[in-house]
Amino acid sequence: MLKDTLGNVYDVLDISEAIKTELASAKAVGRLIPMIFNINNANQLEELLTVVRFKKTLK
Repeated sequence: MLKDTLGNVYDVLDISEAIKTELASAKAVGRLIPMIFNINNANQLEELLTVVRFKKTLK
């Protein structure tokens, strides 16, 4: 259930569709959902920072 909610939340973030799909389909490890990013350029780094900023607001 948490996974479905987070998948919907990621849809409003300004990140690529590939990352949204990957985050929404990530399998939980215990109570945690892994967040893995391969950074090859500045745009991908900015997408990572967007997700990190979002997750920091959840606390």
